[in-house]
Amino acid sequence: MPPLRHKVNKSVPFILLLCLWTAVALSGCAARTENVFFNTDCCIEINSSGAAKKAKEIEKLLERLESLLSTSVADSDVAKVNAAPAGVPVHVGEDFALLYTRSLALHQAHPSFNPFIFPLVELWKFSPDTFTMHPESIPEEDAVASLLPLCKAENFSFDERTNTITKRNGGAKLDFGAIAKGYAADLAAQTAEKNYVVNIGGTLKTDRRISVAVTSPRGSGYAASFILDNGATATSGDYERYYIYNGTRYSHILDTSGYPAGLHADNPIISVTVVGAEAWLCDALSTLLFLEGAALRDETESLGYSALILTEDTYCVIGDVHFDILEPRQAI
Repeated sequence: MPPLRHKVNKSVPFILLLCLWTAVALSGCAARTENVFFNTDCCIEINSSGAAKKAKEIEKLLERLESLLSTSVADSDVAKVNAAPAGVPVHVGEDFALLYTRSLALHQAHPSFNPFIFPLVELWKFSPDTFTMHPESIPEEDAVASLLPLCKAENFSFDERTNTITKRNGGAKLDFGAIAKGYAADLAAQTAEKNYVVNIGGTLKTDRRISVAVTSPRGSGYAASFILDNGATATSGDYERYYIYNGTRYSHILDTSGYPAGLHADNPIISVTVVGAEAWLCDALSTLLFLEGAALRDETESLGYSALILTEDTYCVIGDVHFDILEPRQAI
């Protein structure tokens, strides 16, 4: 009997440990999901109570946001507005209304940030539905010039009382591509609550302290790395959606001329990474800094945000975040 009692006594903690492990697994204290939303890879990691349930809620959230904000979903709020004829009010949801208000404010402060430039995005074949790595031609100057009048805020009128938007020109279209992923990451983080990493196509939001690597815009590795501590980050680059035609690189970020940003510059910006508190603003600022560069240093720092601006030969750091530069570039 004593040997048997010894075996029983040893088995009790093992059984308790097994039960505790099973309870932890069933309670969903750790979860990781991978999926595709907004035409990009999305990864959610949560290590806290109810993680599995929260991860499912986040996937439903991202699915809902994509169904409302994507230009590629036929019955999304964005698609309905884009397809509407002039003079016909279109009712939109709260998410659209908030992104419209934020985007318009940024555009009014900095016209280069233009959510209304989608007609030209389509012309250049950079929209998700038309993008090709091997275009047969690029737009003629006359075609670009003819669409520029459509790419203005005054073509849209938003009524905050009724959440309706009316176009003054039926050909006008908009797109929240420079802000939607960050907005989605912020909402996903709210659902996750604590101990999470949200990654929506490289736009990150986390309450942890993690190491982040910045993809090399031209090489096969990483251009830089930094520590993200309870915050957000987003990167815009000319390597994300581009094509090469007759030896010239054309990227999806268009400037006020209607042409790809930096097209005729000697040493153009090719990547911008922004670090700060809110993912939607990191997302927007990465595009804005890609277009305007270090001229926005003071404004970026006044917001409490940091940035790494890369050209092929140089790098420029804005703000307090320390970036470890991993490729040969000269500081400016």
